[in-house]
Amino acid sequence: MTVSTTTTTITYSGNGATTVFSFPFIGVAAGDIQVSYIDAVGTSVILSASLYTLILNPTAPGDLWGIGGSVTYPITGAPPVAISSGTQLAITRILPFTQTVSISNQGAFYPRAVEQGLDKLELQIQQLNTDYQYTIQCPITDLNPPNVLPSSVARANGYLAFDANGQPIVISTPTSGAVPAVGVTTHKVSTTGTATINILTSDAFAGLSVYQSSSPVTTLQLPTTLGPYPVFDGSGNAGTYPITVLPPAGKTINGLAQYILAFNYQSATFYNDGTSILVG
Repeated sequence: MTVSTTTTTITYSGNGATTVFSFPFIGVAAGDIQVSYIDAVGTSVILSASLYTLILNPTAPGDLWGIGGSVTYPITGAPPVAISSGTQLAITRILPFTQTVSISNQGAFYPRAVEQGLDKLELQIQQLNTDYQYTIQCPITDLNPPNVLPSSVARANGYLAFDANGQPIVISTPTSGAVPAVGVTTHKVSTTGTATINILTSDAFAGLSVYQSSSPVTTLQLPTTLGPYPVFDGSGNAGTYPITVLPPAGKTINGLAQYILAFNYQSATFYNDGTSILVG
């Protein structure tokens, strides 16, 4: 039979009266239907099959599957108590990603078995498409697809944000829709000796202000992920205490092995385009 609908899931809002919820898509088998309850605060729980009654519509003559069915929830009490307003019930077809049709060479050929295999393949594709529709997506008209997110270690306790190129980055503080001003992240350098500061992925966007009250040799090590990384010399010293910025291993800053940031409130923003570090 043909697969004439792309629907794989349906969600109902509770009204305190309804206990029977229908679904319009092919059910295949009872074990392929998942029922979820969503409470008033949005917490979703997959229900045990013992908590509801599932009926698949019968298969019409000449068809392979019955189309649609119904779920009765809850089934406890007499009569059952309906789910309340503000809660929801979701009915979803979840097929295993397996292929069980086997056709042996020079053996008997069963067109219905082939059609069944093709139908299940289409249902699996629809299932993946439903999952895709509920993901964060970028327009395919974007010049470049989004980069892979940083590792779990770099993401830990961070917040997802986007740099000036629209690429995902992780920052240490939420931006509330606005880009923080340079100087949100502050590293104070000792007044004597030397200091090396590793710029973190979480410093992106927030900016890095370096204050020098004397004449240490201050070095900033850029990370390997994309920027922008705004760096600001916040010392305002009368003397010449430059800040040296180093690229990650294997990269250069505008073709150079290092970048010297001038003193007296000078700043630069660094972008990693995957090949070299660009200075904005």
